[in-house]
Amino acid sequence: MMSNILIVDDSRNTCTLLKSFLEEMNHNVLVSYNENDALKKIMYLKKPDIIILDIVMNGIGGMELLKKNKDI
Repeated sequence: MMSNILIVDDSRNTCTLLKSFLEEMNHNVLVSYNENDALKKIMYLKKPDIIILDIVMNGIGGMELLKKNKDI
C-alpha cells in the first residue's frame, strides 16, 4: 500500500536519504525543511498518512509542530 509521507527536518542530508529510501518503496514523499513550510503543506495539500518529524529544529521545533497539526 502506497502512503503519502511528509518528512520535516532542517537537515537536507537526512531528508534526501529518507526521501530516496521511501520513494524506492513506492511511497509519495514531500519534504519540508522548516515548520512553516510543513504547516502549509499539511493545510493546503492532502494531509499526509505519516509525518516523519525532527523534534529538535530551529524555530518552533517538532513538538510544537505536532500541537499545531492537531489543531488543523
